[in-house]
Amino acid sequence: ILAAKYMFCMPIDNVVFENACNANDSVPRFAASEIRYGNMSVLLIVAYFWCSEGLSPRNWSILQQISMLVRQFKIPYILFADFNMDPSSLMASGWVDEHAGALLVPTVVTTCKGSHSVLDFCVVSKSLFNFLSIEAVAVPWAPHIGLKVVLSMAPTATMVRRLVEPLPLQ
Repeated sequence: ILAAKYMFCMPIDNVVFENACNANDSVPRFAASEIRYGNMSVLLIVAYFWCSEGLSPRNWSILQQISMLVRQFKIPYILFADFNMDPSSLMASGWVDEHAGALLVPTVVTTCKGSHSVLDFCVVSKSLFNFLSIEAVAVPWAPHIGLKVVLSMAPTATMVRRLVEPLPLQ
């Protein structure tokens, strides 16, 4: 998903993960790991939502558990999911804005054979959004397509504001 020369995948602490899972009585339908890239950490979450339910109570329970995890970590996150709902439905729920997130949606007509909707996409921290891109990739399974998220943080491609102080007058 994210590939780099100096990247490390660290498991989530059991206590932290259990706290997130205990946000409600639902069985967790997500997995998570902390990815270390140099001096930066990113919480990587993968989830699968219930089919044909939109923002049902069961799907809202998954979002509650993920909320608890994101709040405990307080680091940028990338949530990959088969949301089984279109991006506008998730955005309308307020969940994305509540977590300072942005939608990272592939530019395809559909992400699932037999559907006319994009059901697979990402929610990412706004602090990461400008450094990420998403694209469809060929995969041997069906009915969903594969998605690849690319992190581009090359120093020559990253623009930042810098305060330039003038030299003292002599």
